[in-house]
Formats: sequence, C-alpha cells, structure tokens
Amino acid sequence: MSALDVVPSRRLLFEEARRVALAEEAARRPRHHARPDDAGQALLTSRIGWSLVSLLVGLTGLQAWNGSTLVPGANLVSVALILMSLWGGWRAWVGRDGLGVRGQALVMVALVVGMGFFAAAVWMTQPGYGTDGAAFDQYAASLAMHGLNPYTHSMAPALTQFHVPQSFHTYRLNGTEVDNLSYPSASFLFYLPALIVGLHTQAANVVDVAFWGLSGLMLWRMLPARSSWAAGLILSANVYLSFMIGGLTDALFVPFVLIAVYRWDRYGVHLEDSVARWIGPIALGVACSVKQTPWFLAPFLLIGLWIEHRENGTDGARVVARYAATALGTFLLLNAPFIVANPAAWARGTFLPLVQPTIPDGQGLVDLTIFDHLGGGRLALYTGAGVACFALALLAFRYRYAALKQAWVPLIGVTFFLPTRSFGSYLFMLVPAAIVAGVTASSPPVGWRVRHSFQRWIGLGLVTGGVVTLGLTVAAVSTPAPLSIRIVDTQSTGQLGTIDQATVQVTNHTGRAQQPRFTVQTQAHATTFWNPVDAAGHAVIPVIPAHGTSTFILRAPNTASMPALASPMFVAAFTSGPAAMSTSATYLVSRFSTSIVPDAVNEAVPVHTPVPLAVQLQDQYGNPIHRAGVVVMMGQVVYASGGLLAGESSINGASEGTSPVSAVTDSSGIAHFVVVGDHAQPQPVFYETWLSDATTVPHGYSNQVSIQYTDVP
Repeated sequence: MSALDVVPSRRLLFEEARRVALAEEAARRPRHHARPDDAGQALLTSRIGWSLVSLLVGLTGLQAWNGSTLVPGANLVSVALILMSLWGGWRAWVGRDGLGVRGQALVMVALVVGMGFFAAAVWMTQPGYGTDGAAFDQYAASLAMHGLNPYTHSMAPALTQFHVPQSFHTYRLNGTEVDNLSYPSASFLFYLPALIVGLHTQAANVVDVAFWGLSGLMLWRMLPARSSWAAGLILSANVYLSFMIGGLTDALFVPFVLIAVYRWDRYGVHLEDSVARWIGPIALGVACSVKQTPWFLAPFLLIGLWIEHRENGTDGARVVARYAATALGTFLLLNAPFIVANPAAWARGTFLPLVQPTIPDGQGLVDLTIFDHLGGGRLALYTGAGVACFALALLAFRYRYAALKQAWVPLIGVTFFLPTRSFGSYLFMLVPAAIVAGVTASSPPVGWRVRHSFQRWIGLGLVTGGVVTLGLTVAAVSTPAPLSIRIVDTQSTGQLGTIDQATVQVTNHTGRAQQPRFTVQTQAHATTFWNPVDAAGHAVIPVIPAHGTSTFILRAPNTASMPALASPMFVAAFTSGPAAMSTSATYLVSRFSTSIVPDAVNEAVPVHTPVPLAVQLQDQYGNPIHRAGVVVMMGQVVYASGGLLAGESSINGASEGTSPVSAVTDSSGIAHFVVVGDHAQPQPVFYETWLSDATTVPHGYSNQVSIQYTDVP
C-alpha cells in the first residue's frame, strides 16, 4: 500500500491537480482552433476528405456492379451508391459545415454496403477460401456447435471443404502441413451465430467483412471531427478489402483493439467520465482471444499505465495489476471450456504460431532470403532479431515515454517485420489502432522525465539493444545457406502449360550430411513439398553427404503445385539442425511466347477454303521479336462434349489431321500457316502454337483460335 492510499487528502490533491491540468489543456485547444484561419483550414480539409470518401463510394459501386448477374440486387445497389457518391461530393462543398454528421453517416454506411456487394460478387466467382486460417476457424465453429472440442480434432477436412488452394496451406520445415487449430477460442466463437442461423457458405468471410465494416464505423466516431474522413479511406483501401474478402480473420480483433487503445491512458482515472475508465482491459482480453497479434499490445499498455499513474500521484502498480488481471481474466473466461476440457490440446493450438517451425513466408525482411537468396543459414537469427527488436521497443517506450506515448503502436509493426513469418496483415492490421492510440491519448504527464542518475545507463541500454538487433538482422541475411541448388532440367505437361518435374543438382557446404525437403516457389508462395524420385520413378530419401553433391528428380505432388511454363520459379530446400533455408536461382523455361493473328475467326468457314494464320514471336511483355529461323509448332484439336477429338483439317498442306506441323519464323519473327478444313465438323477446331527446340521443353504457348467449318459456301 502506497502513502497516497494512507493519506486520502493527499491523494485528492493529486486528483484535483490532474483535473485542473486536463481542464487547462482542453481550454488551450479551443482557443487555438477557434482562430478564423484555423477553422477555415479545418473545414477545407474536411470538405476535401469527405469528397474523396464520397468518390470511393462511387468506385465501390462500380465494383459492386460486376456482380449484377450473380448477386441479386447488385445493379440496383450500384446505381444507388453512384448517386450517393455524387450527392456526397456535392454536399461536402455546399453544406455550411461540410457534409455534416448525418451525411457522413450515410456515406460511411453506403461504403460498407458497397463493400458487402463487391465481396459477394467475388465470392460467387471464387468460392474458395484464400487462407487456411479462415477454413480452420469456420470448421472449428462447426465442431463446437455440435459439442466437439476443435482443439482435439484435425482441421485437415476444412482444407478440402472450403477449397483452400495448396499454396495457401501452412507448411512446417519438414514438409508436413499444419492441420490443427492454431488460435485462441474467440477466433471461431464469433462465427457461431452465423452458423446457428443457417449461414454456411462463406460464413467466415461474411463475418470478417462485417467486423471490418464495424471497425470503419468505430474509427469514424473515434477520430476528431476534422479528420474523421480518414476512416473512410482506410475502410475502403483495396489491400484491406482483399485481406477480408480473401479470408483474413484479423478483422475479428480490430474493433476490440480500437476500444482497448481508445483513450487508454484514462484507465483508472476517477475523473474520467467515459467508458475508457474501465473498458480497456476487457476489450484487450477479447482481442487477445482472437489471435496472437494483440498480445504484443499488452506490455506497452501496462508500462504506459504504470508511468501515467505513478507520475500523477496514484498507485501505478495497483492500477497495472488490476488492468492485467481483468484482461487475463477475460481471456481465460472465453477460453475456459476448452482449457478445462483438454489443457494440453488448447495450449498446443493456441501457442502453435509462436513455437512451431513453419517455413518462412510473408513480406518482411525474410524476403531477402526467399527471393534474393541472401542468408538463410540460420533461420533462428530472424526470430532473435524480432525478439531483440521488441525488447528494444519496450525499453525505448519506457525511457523515451514523452516522445513515444502517441507513437508506440507502430513499433509493434517494426517488430513483426523481422521474424520468418512476417505477413502484411501482421504489419498493417494495427494501423487503425495506431491512429486511434495516437490521436486520443493525452500529452505525457506534466514534467515527466527520467531521473538524471539513470540517463547514462538508459542511453547505453538503448544503444546496446540497437546494436544487438542490428547485428542479428545483418547476421540473418548474411549467414550463408548450407546448400547450393541448381535446376538442370525440367519436364512439362505439354499443352497444359505447366512444369510437373524438375531435376536439381544440390551441393552441401557443411561438414555434416543433410536431408533436405524440397518445394517449388512461384507467385509469392510455396507449393506443396515436391517428391524426390530416382530415374525409375521410385521414391527416395534425399541425403547429401558432407561437402558432397547429389542430383535429385523432383515431381510435383498435385496439379495445383505445378508452376506455369511462363512463370519464373525456384526450388527451395529446408534443412534442420539448425533450421535453414536454401534456394536456387530463379528459373524460367523461356522468355519467348507466340501469338496467333487474327486472334478470332468470327464467321463459319466453308470447307476447302484456305485460312491464313500468322504467328508472331514475342517477348514476355507481348512485344514482337524480329528473329528468323525459330521453329514454331501448330497443333489442332476438337474439344467435344465427350472428350478430346483429333482435328480433321490440313495445316500447311500436310495430310488431313496431321498435328503438330512446324514452320520457321521469317526476319519479322512471323511464322506463316495456312489451314484448310476438308470436312465439316459439328464442333469447331481449335488451333494453338508453341515453340520447340532441342534444349528445353515445349514452351511459349499461344492463344487459341477456333474455326467452325461448314459445307455451306
């Protein structure tokens, strides 16, 4: 018990001093903003901001229009949103006070409605979930609804049920998939109401988009009137929309994080008359029950509250203890049924993202290893750099509180940038919270400063922490990978246009035998791990002796893991003891492609009528290449209802049905073909071209051109 608790009169004096300080601060701000030039500038900024938000309503309406034939009422909503956009842009400039609160509410609600219809159009055309997290959470909610414990059941069926692409599965370093629930219980409990009322298709995504819309409306009300339009910009930002529509579940915690950081420094202040005096830890506890990301807010909030109350004469330790107990109690209350049922299973699932050795992925620093082939020899260094950075951020917040009180949330994003799993959602889903925390927190306590005797040690600690963080970061991207990988050959699926086999030569630079697991990376994410086989096609266990070199044939495990011939790809190998990543150089079969001109024959062609087709050699960007002597192949096929049939036309005078037929390019890079239909067929004949040479697999497949042959002249 502190002396302030023993002497009530003294405590009242401190509270009165705090009240007076807050009143003086509030009094100063109106006088400053009441100046005509400042008021006019604020109104002008508001007009411009709400004009932009109104514009976004119209653009969202155009996006909703894409679902006119798929989503009932989408075209009507699109028209209404466009009219609302025009009205909002007009009203923002003719209204005496700009758009006004009611007008702003209409515009914000219209924006949310437009997002919903745009999302519905996307889901109708792409019904699969874009993340395994959304699939796992909805499946877990379904299990819980039927009285089953999701933490003791495999989530693997969810991957098939919700059509999650192979590239969006989560893989461990040993090549196996993560197939168990990986989050606290609120991650799926929030989906239960939707399932109970009968919504099953895209239920998780629908709830996520709804929570994101709610977050935008809350942000609008939490921000000062002069800048509240920023909520509309953030709410409709395309990247955030793609997150929510694609299956990102982070939207579930955003409203609660906003509440937790709103006027966070008023918690426990008796003179505070808003809910901020008591609601912060409850909201934080709920947010932490959704995902692990909000966990990193807690230390900053506890340190900040301790400083606030200590400097203002109240018992900081008691306030912090009460805050921590309330947040932890809320977290445990939401998770209690599953903790009681099976503590080990709950802990294994809840802490999996922090302890499981999953493969590197995301948009953070580890990209230098994944795509630029830097470092990778010690993946633990990335984790160490993240931990050191977080510790440094806490230390800086504690001892540079005056500078960081309104800028501490972005420090968490910097921390998330360093580990091996550093997705954009980790980096940017706390941006709304950063804005609210910065805007609604008061100035640091009057006269706050670190005691002079600690200044030298604090500076030394910050410098040491910075050096350690920087050193681990540099080591992470400079420690050489244990293996060198070279792609020496590939095999394709022909006209399907994908690579289904790769031969790699691997050199071990370490003094111990390595047993790597291989995957192919393309389009930013790793595929299912590929299967090593010998020349006869038998499965083998890849072992590379110390300082030795071995060659392996890798086969794609499924069609979704086969990269397109026109896509750059590279092979990644993962080893353990220590955990490391090695990558090959980027490999592309060819930078050339072909294009048939004309790209469409729109009229039926009588039999025995020659049809000239010119095939242009071009680069990967579609620019023509003037190169003579390149061999171009043309094939023909009929796509009948019952399967593929041989085409019965003649190409360049070859016998009827001959396919493929070759020609060489002239000095303009054009290969000339003439096709003639000898018989009328009920289905059109499809023509396609590609490049073929002795050094690589067929590649450079063109557009398809169909011709309907008829007996009618």
